[in-house]
Amino acid sequence: MVDENKIILVALIEQTYGISTEPIFKIINFLPDFKVKKIHENGLHKKNSQGQYCFDIIHKDVFQIPYVGDIKNLSVIVGENGSGKTTIINQILRGGKGKSQIYLIFKQNDKFWTYPDLAQESISIPHCSTHPYIIKFSNAKEFPSGDIYIRSGAIDASNYKNIIGFDKNDKIIILKETINQIKFVEKFKHKIIEFVDYTQKGVNVTFEGNKLPNMSNQLLYLDKIEKLTNKIDRDFINHKVVEYFSILINYIIDIEYSEKNRSQIKYEELLNLHLNFRNNKNIQNQYQSIGIDSDRFLPYDYSIGGLRNDVSDIQLNDSNIKQWIEIWHTLYIINLYFNYVVKSKVGRDNKYHEEISTMLKELEQKLQYNFNFSTNEIDELKKQIEQIKVSYKELENGLFDQSTSYTQSLKKWDQVWQKIKAPCFRVAKAISYTSYFELTEHGYFVKHKLIPDRVWTKLKDNGIPSSEIERLKDIEELLYKLHEINTDFKILSEIISTISEISIPELEESLQFRWIGLSSGELGLLRSFASLYSAKLALQRKTPRGIDQENFLILLDEVDLGMHPEWQRKWVSTALPIIEKIFDNKHLQIIITTHSPIFLSDIYKENIIYLSKENTEYENNKFNKTFGQNIYTLYKNSFFLNRLMGEYAYKSIEDTFEYLNFKINSDSKGIRPESLFKELSDNLQKKTAQKIIESVGEPIIANQLQELFNRAFLENKDEIEEIKDKIAKLQEQLKQLEEDNSK
Repeated sequence: MVDENKIILVALIEQTYGISTEPIFKIINFLPDFKVKKIHENGLHKKNSQGQYCFDIIHKDVFQIPYVGDIKNLSVIVGENGSGKTTIINQILRGGKGKSQIYLIFKQNDKFWTYPDLAQESISIPHCSTHPYIIKFSNAKEFPSGDIYIRSGAIDASNYKNIIGFDKNDKIIILKETINQIKFVEKFKHKIIEFVDYTQKGVNVTFEGNKLPNMSNQLLYLDKIEKLTNKIDRDFINHKVVEYFSILINYIIDIEYSEKNRSQIKYEELLNLHLNFRNNKNIQNQYQSIGIDSDRFLPYDYSIGGLRNDVSDIQLNDSNIKQWIEIWHTLYIINLYFNYVVKSKVGRDNKYHEEISTMLKELEQKLQYNFNFSTNEIDELKKQIEQIKVSYKELENGLFDQSTSYTQSLKKWDQVWQKIKAPCFRVAKAISYTSYFELTEHGYFVKHKLIPDRVWTKLKDNGIPSSEIERLKDIEELLYKLHEINTDFKILSEIISTISEISIPELEESLQFRWIGLSSGELGLLRSFASLYSAKLALQRKTPRGIDQENFLILLDEVDLGMHPEWQRKWVSTALPIIEKIFDNKHLQIIITTHSPIFLSDIYKENIIYLSKENTEYENNKFNKTFGQNIYTLYKNSFFLNRLMGEYAYKSIEDTFEYLNFKINSDSKGIRPESLFKELSDNLQKKTAQKIIESVGEPIIANQLQELFNRAFLENKDEIEEIKDKIAKLQEQLKQLEEDNSK
């Protein structure tokens, strides 16, 4: 892009108050060639005629080499733990807290200004509301500060919820984030392959929910799947397609059986539906399917499992479940009839009256048979039927003869219905679910084969447009192309884009994409790139006033966290080109915080900002030349490590030095109480010292310890001398052989 359009963050000024009433200003400069400094006069911070504190911006010619493309404005903030690295990132993103005021000093061409543009300002630099887009991403988990304010035109992409909006539940957020990652990989796969080839990792596609079928041998293959040769693929794809259709079936069932608004329930339609079910020759297979307990295909909500939850006082088993299911279905139909009569106010000669009367008589007669029910269950059921008969008669009289109260009759029936409706509703929905399958009795079991055309017809009947049904059929065809682990990101992207066009929210809510075989570091790396990409798109969709759309300020907090050291070493050379590609043709300024000295070996000294807990001034001269520096040398800086080994190893070696000195010098101070050697026997002390010496990887330290050990245990001298004699003799033999071979 053209240089004159570039907006650069030069510095951050934090205004706070100490004991005195005079404000305290802390400055952090981000650029090597421009520095903001306080102007002092007579030892005090100078004020202008308006009472504003004066600052100077000093320019220094610094030749800079771009790290990649046009990216020269890269700042890396390092420092001790607790020195405020993350605080600075959040101050840029959010502003100050409490009495703290944060001023961001921006530059464009020769113009400098302060943001935000407040009514009353304490500093003399001109004010303006213009600033670049600001995106923060952090791999660290931050404790909530309670501060939810973010500057206009800025976004914290660390949590994907901030990108897609707060009105989404966690499940949708996780799905959206994974979908975004898949889209990113498809678009940038040739760039990101230098880190990880995510296209070879694969994605598992699943549907999740309480009302999805179980993996079962009772599910028959769809015709299209019969043609596949690999049984594993047949089983996987068949189940996946049936899961997909189950979501659509559940969507239909939820509409048909909704009780949110009783006045809108289509009782006659449901009554017709279930009378047809009951009179169909397939009904016994449907009852049997619902009651199967072993190798169950039906979802929990539509099976004996859910029914046991509804009637915990009844012991449902293979001997009685089918009879109970038939009774509950009958009671559900009777309830539909009652509601139909109440709503339509039809007479006794309505077209269903005779059939319902016959059902009641048949139900009463069946109780005379020897059901596999307990005596208590039979007695309770008889009482319920008697109550139904009374309510049935009173309800008819109330509506048709007007001799009894209509509301009283309805209340009596409701009292009965509330006791029995849970299993009745469950059975009714289960029968609707199984109606979308061709059922075949197979001994104890029932085989199920999905009939997709029934689903498409029912969706159309429920008002789904033909164009949307065609898109749903497209999804079905894409599912046939899936595998257990998918590396075809084009198919995955098509599934995502097609589902996003569908008005059935349950599809998106139940769909799950999961990466297979990704380490935490690989996932963290992908999250960072994909979130930056998504945040950029989100900001560009809605640009507030004052935002310069050609400029982005990227804040990367602890981007190295959880990253393999080799990736840290390659980050600048490999990750920066990817970020540049994400923000193609935009001007970028990047500010990074890190705990990794590996980063610094790729960073020029003038781009490093050092923070310390004690020092209120921010330095960039803490390090000598970092660029191309040996990583071991960078580690020696006390900001990274106080010691170049683990604390346990350091203390063990320190204890060993102390112990050996004690053995050599009997007049020494002895062994400290906390020493590794304090409570050990003489033999264990010696063995422990030997083990530590053998284990030390640093040759200088190991040799010093070995020398002390030899002095401490003089009895080893004879053994040492013997080994030296053997070495001398072997060297003499070797010399003689070499001379003989040369003749």
